Amino acid sequence: MTILVAAIILWLTPQELVSGEANGNAQAFTTMYTILRTLQAKPDMPLDTSEALITQVIAELQQLNLSTAEDSLYDQSFELAAEDNQKPEEYRNHRQRWLDIKNLIKTGKKEINGLKLQRPTASFARQRASAIINRTLKLAEALKQQLKHGVKEQAVVDELNTAIYGSTKQIDTRGATTFADGGTTACGGNDASNSKAGLSFASDLVCLCSSSAGTSDECTETALNAVKMDNAANAKTAFEELDEKCPQQAKQKASIAALLQAKQLFMTTFRRTPHASASDKSILGGGTKTQCNGGGNGNCVL
Repeated sequence: MTILVAAIILWLTPQELVSGEANGNAQAFTTMYTILRTLQAKPDMPLDTSEALITQVIAELQQLNLSTAEDSLYDQSFELAAEDNQKPEEYRNHRQRWLDIKNLIKTGKKEINGLKLQRPTASFARQRASAIINRTLKLAEALKQQLKHGVKEQAVVDELNTAIYGSTKQIDTRGATTFADGGTTACGGNDASNSKAGLSFASDLVCLCSSSAGTSDECTETALNAVKMDNAANAKTAFEELDEKCPQQAKQKASIAALLQAKQLFMTTFRRTPHASASDKSILGGGTKTQCNGGGNGNCVL
């Protein structure tokens, strides 16, 4: 069920949440822990695996994917041309779909979860969004094939845990599956090419609330005890502290409806005014910071 998890984690939309004061990350933290509790909940079996629902999700991801694509792809006309037979198979297979999607983007009348489908200006955010959406789309298409063979509860649990912790399906403090080596890499630094933001949900949650001393009050209003992102062991301790701070939600099930509602919550949360300066790269939290390292430039994900 990776797509239904990944689809709610379209982190890097062109809008941002800002912070910079006590409890400044409260809205972002509330959104994150609501999603966390959904990912941690027991799957609601049997899942609604209707082809119509999966097809709808894939269609929306395809639209988002083209809207954030690099200029070399998006700027093509996609009109039928005599030389099309010389172009890559992927282009030939998707040309008409891309043309239809581009027309939707240009008209500005299409909305996804209440957000207008449009072409963002070139930015760090668009670059990161494109990479994640493209990866999510490929997972969605693979899932559609898997669903034809049925889905078992443990497989769903495994995918939910993969979203939280990475491929180990549990917190990894020895390798770099859950947490990258150091806050600069884990939280994004100031270079998209080296960023490991989005490595796991646990990692991004810690980045949002971490600082050099580990006592930030931006997520919870009152100072935390040991929320640092300087190494994997401390990041594990930090995640466990934040997990305890997240309110429990009684009788919650990880249904497809709940996951899609979580995606809607995240998308709605990001309906904020973008930073005025092109150099303000912070995506989640962090006010107008241009880098996020979990330390002196903490409380954000780049």
